[in-house]
Amino acid sequence: MTGSARLLRRGLFVLLTAGVLAVPATAQTERPDALRITLDEARQAAANALMAGRAEDALILSQGVLLGAPEDKTALFIKARALRQLGKREAAVETARVAWQTSDTPRDRFYSAMMMAQMRSFAGQNGVAQLWLRRAMQLAPDDRLKEIAVEDFRHVRRITPWRFAMDLFVQPSDNLNNAPTEDTPVPGGVVKVTPPLSGLRYGAGVQMRYIKPLAPRVRLQFSGFAQGSAVRLSDEAKDVPGAEAGDYTSAVLGGAVTLEGIAKDGGRLGRAHLSLRRQWQGGAPIADIARLDLGLDQRLSPTVGLGLRLGFEDVKRLDSPVGDAQRRDAGLSLTKRFEHGALTLDMGVGETFSAAYNVGRQDGSVGLSYAFARPVAGVLPTLSFDYGVYNYDAPWIGAPDGPAREDRQRRIGVDLLLPQLDYYGFAPEVGVSFTDRNSNYNLYENRSTDLRFGLKSVF
Repeated sequence: MTGSARLLRRGLFVLLTAGVLAVPATAQTERPDALRITLDEARQAAANALMAGRAEDALILSQGVLLGAPEDKTALFIKARALRQLGKREAAVETARVAWQTSDTPRDRFYSAMMMAQMRSFAGQNGVAQLWLRRAMQLAPDDRLKEIAVEDFRHVRRITPWRFAMDLFVQPSDNLNNAPTEDTPVPGGVVKVTPPLSGLRYGAGVQMRYIKPLAPRVRLQFSGFAQGSAVRLSDEAKDVPGAEAGDYTSAVLGGAVTLEGIAKDGGRLGRAHLSLRRQWQGGAPIADIARLDLGLDQRLSPTVGLGLRLGFEDVKRLDSPVGDAQRRDAGLSLTKRFEHGALTLDMGVGETFSAAYNVGRQDGSVGLSYAFARPVAGVLPTLSFDYGVYNYDAPWIGAPDGPAREDRQRRIGVDLLLPQLDYYGFAPEVGVSFTDRNSNYNLYENRSTDLRFGLKSVF
């Protein structure tokens, strides 16, 4: 077909569609020889052209429909898709925005949000597209459409090099300062310490990652992160002499680079993670920490996975060089997946070298957790138990001739995710933990009960 013939055909499409839709019915009846086409027929013709790859024809037909019905959702969707195929990004986004702004039913708003996400992604705005997909998920009128939005979200996230994560938490506690439960006796009396302080710890954390593929199965990640927390003391704790909420504020700021490689069959994942961070306590910088973690995850069977890790850490104290430390640790984890959840056994050992009497130590830990795969009575539970042994190199400084310090710590935790109360894909999470630490020095014995309220992405 020649260029002039193609233009003529497009002109006929516009005239036929626009003329029929714009001319009143009375005028049409006065011209029995006029060619008529209904809205449904025009929509179908536009859709057929789009599916056949004739984007220009689909655009002309959809524009004709919109002359007579400016808020027709089908025509707006076809027009946006046709513009996308023609490479007209801004026009495609604007058309999708019109569809969103004129949608008033839940189903129309869902499809309009999905269209906005597609056009934003086409325009190279994958971060904004993910927000629109979260909105679409929230607006989905049924579970099937909700799952479609979730699948699209995961796809866009996979192809987006930038990742952003945020954590918000509120944590009531009856022992914010990890204080001992009893005074420590010494020759000639006892050592008085600040008693356990009750109150509320709250904070937030953010992380930004950039993923750079190096090969089909190798990628490099760069990340920056920040976290901060503050304390609000209870009225009872405020009456304790010397108790200041500002002393228990903390912050971390740092960055990391991670190299990951996955085997061709997907059964093995190796990684090397190097991080640098600075810590603040009570508003003052307290330490600079550099850490290298090496890890290997191996699939032993379709339902069993093995994880190995090795870590090296160097701590430079900014408040006192005596507290400088070097640490090395190793760990192993086994995960068995069942139909209703996953059971994980984790074991670790470590050694810290330092001249500080309360830093240098050898330690070991074992943990057991079970994460349910399906909600139980509307909640998704995770149960955990941890036991740790900490043998220090030196005795307590107040008893230089005494035995070396030895601590034993037990922790039981329950985390409950409420997926049915999610909003834009974020669901509330409630956690409670009980910690009991015993020591051969009363000064280091404590017990605490902590609650945690936060938000977690459910996909």
